[in-house]
This record gives sequence, structure tokens and C-alpha cells, in this order.
Amino acid sequence: MLLYSIMTLIFYDFETSSRYLVGQILTYAFVVTDEHLNPIQSFSGRIKLNRMQCPEVDAVLTNKLDIMHLQQTGKSEYETAHEIFSFLQNCISTYGICTLVGFNSNTFDLSFLRTLLIRYGINPYFMGKLKNKDILHWAQSLAFSYPEEFPWVLTEKNDKAYYSFRLEDLTQSLGLLNEAQSHDALEDVQLTIKLVYFLEQRFQQKLVDFIAFDISACLPSQEKHPIMGFKSRHFAEKSETPKKFIHRYYYCLSREKNMLLAVDLERLALLSSEEFSDENLLKTIRYLNPNKHFFIAESSDISFDSKLSSLPSMIDENSFYRSLAEQPSSYFTLIKKDWDIDYQIHELGFERIDQLRSYVDRFMAHKNSYPSLLRELLTKRKHEKDTYLIQLFNRVYLNYHPDPDPALSARYLIPRYQTGSMYKGDPQENFFQQQFDYLNSCLENHELETDLPILQSLHQYYSEFQQQFLKKIF
Repeated sequence: MLLYSIMTLIFYDFETSSRYLVGQILTYAFVVTDEHLNPIQSFSGRIKLNRMQCPEVDAVLTNKLDIMHLQQTGKSEYETAHEIFSFLQNCISTYGICTLVGFNSNTFDLSFLRTLLIRYGINPYFMGKLKNKDILHWAQSLAFSYPEEFPWVLTEKNDKAYYSFRLEDLTQSLGLLNEAQSHDALEDVQLTIKLVYFLEQRFQQKLVDFIAFDISACLPSQEKHPIMGFKSRHFAEKSETPKKFIHRYYYCLSREKNMLLAVDLERLALLSSEEFSDENLLKTIRYLNPNKHFFIAESSDISFDSKLSSLPSMIDENSFYRSLAEQPSSYFTLIKKDWDIDYQIHELGFERIDQLRSYVDRFMAHKNSYPSLLRELLTKRKHEKDTYLIQLFNRVYLNYHPDPDPALSARYLIPRYQTGSMYKGDPQENFFQQQFDYLNSCLENHELETDLPILQSLHQYYSEFQQQFLKKIF
């Protein structure tokens, strides 16, 4: 029998070894509450670094973790993945449909959670019974709806002023936090619950009622491709005065149950007709997922802006845009990148998640079975998704076999720590040597005395990591 038939919330937060999904979760915390924010139960823990993981210096300075102590006290990522899955599954069995709630979680924590589970062949979607809400989206919605009452925090970075929605800035401005944010996973969860309670009381709106994706204002439109206006944060240039929000405009190409595909009209207006290549036009496309993105549309008239008002007819006549409107799923083919599987772990596909789990569990039970299991997988390989499965299986082998093949280790370590080809964007700051040099610089010039033991512990980990793996390869 279900204990709660109304909304059960699971507030959560992770501290990680990296900003990027190639890293891993180091500490985690979940606090279950009812819709009135009364705590019901909690679950938290620490995860030691996998063998192939070397954490970013800034990540460790942020979460203040003693890495060598973590290696002694934390559980393995494999074990933790199963424990977190069991915890969430038990919540659903006990309370019914549950909602994960975090701060900036749809962009960060949710992706790390799904990556953690899929790495070991665990389906992270819970048959649609685990929903998600992002407090950052809700806070922005309240700010845009009540600009005079919202506690705006004006800040500056790189000589540019803007209104901040960082958890630390918001909670300090409201008197909920009187010092720097700890970045302890459990303390951050407790802080987000305080923030939600405060905002609910001030604005008399419940988080559980918040809908982050709403295009209903545009649906009555008789136009096949309505123009959707929406409020957005303003990131001022150096010469600009920051605004609390601005209006932006999208031209809807396709709207389906699980996606909205639109053209960013301001982005398109920046292109000259000579720049209308498919590559440039693709950069004007915006994909919005109702389960992940914040988008509250308003029916809009853009006749006031001559630059924008001429664009819809051009879009209708353009073959690239017409093709996308007719086949919106082709967008995913166009944007597909040769990124590491951890960045796009969903590419494994639902049908292969259980298969991966079977191989991972068989390997973990008998580590010497790796050669025969790999041969079996190679024999069955017929599709690119099978290659992804093998790649993920090999990473489990590298992290958990007592004596992994050095050649296979090098195939992971070199693109991760030497060439940086495993990373999206500019990888140089993630090269091992650059990080090690930065670590040494921090040791010499640390601002806080409390950071010294943390940096010393991290230095020991880096030295051992270099000695064990990298000196044999680089």
C-alpha cells in the first residue's frame, strides 16, 4: 500500500570530480519530503574515485574533500550505483510517483545521475515514475512574474554586471545563509529546502504546482508555425546596463509531445544572407525538452521590430528549415558529434541497458571472465550502439579488474589526460600536466589555510596516479 498519494519530493545534490560528465559523483545526498516539505527519510554517502579518475583541482577546492581520505572511506561507484537505484526504486514503491528536486539539477545533477546508472547497465528512467523539477527554473519564473518583489542579486564577473541566480547568492540575500556555501551535498540539500520554503511563503506559490514548460498560450494560434515570445535572463555586455530580464522570440518549426523545435529569431537576425549556410542555420535552431528545459511561452507580435518581422517568411521559404519542419527528428542526426560516450550516454539506447548490466554483473562476479565476455560482445556487434556497449563494458574492466591490460588503459588515459580529445570544447585546461602544475601553484599560493590539507591530499593522489599510470604511457 502506498503511504502517500500526493506529491512526494526527493531533494538531491551531488558533489563531483569534474564539471564534465567524464568525471564522477564523489558525494551525494537525497532527502525525501512530503509536498509540505516535511522530511520523511534521507540517504547520503561518499564514492571513492575510480581507478581511471583524476579529479579537477577546482572541483576539489569547491567541495573541500580530502581525496586520500575519500579513497579509504568511500564505497565503489559500482556499489553506490546499485544502492542509489534501490533507494529511488524503494521510494517509488512506497510513495508512488516521486519528483527529484535540485538546484540547477536539470543541467547538472540529473545528467550525472543518469550517467552513473547507465554506466553499470541500470535504467535511470523508472518507467516514468520519477519526475524532476529544478528550483533554479522556479526561482527564475518567480523573478520574471514578480520583478518588484523578488530579491534580485546584482553581481559582476569579468567586468560584466548581471543578476545572479546562484544558490549561494540567493540564499545569502534572503538571510538563509550567513557564510559561504559549504558545497557539502547534504548541507546543500537542506539549504535548497529552506529556500523552497521561504519562496513558497513569500509568493504563496507551491513548487509542486510549478510547470517549467508551457506553450499553451501559443496553441490557440491558427498559424502552423506560431511565434513564441518568452522572458529570459539578460547577460549584459561591458557597456550595457543589466536588465532583470529581456524578451526573446522563437519561431516554432515543430511541436510534438516530447520536443519543441524552433528558430531563435535574434540569432538568425545576426546573419547576413551570404551566411545562410546549413551549418550556420543549424546554429539558430533551439531544441527544447519539456522534461528538462525552462520555457514559458507567450503569444507574441514582432511587428515592432523590422529586423525580426521579415524573418518568418524567409524561414518558410528556406529549404533547410522546411526540411527540419517536415522531419524534426533529423535534427538529432545533424547535431550528432563524435563525443565520448559519457557525454551522450543515452546513445546506448534503452534496449541495450539491461544487456550491459548482465555483462557488468557477470564480470564483477568473476573478474577473470573478461576475455570470454569481450569475445562474446564482439561476436554480437552489428550496430554502433553495440560499440558503445563494449566501450562502457571496457571501462568497468579498466576500473575494477585487479590487473587491467596496459594497452587498453592507454587507450583511455591518453585521450583523457594527454591529448584531451575525450573532452568537448577546448580541452587544454584538463590535461593532466596542466592540472598538476595548477595544483602546485595553488599549494604555493593558497588563500585559505584550511585549503592546505585538502591540496596536500590531492597532491598525494596526483603523484600516485602519475606514478601508477601516466609515467608508463606519456
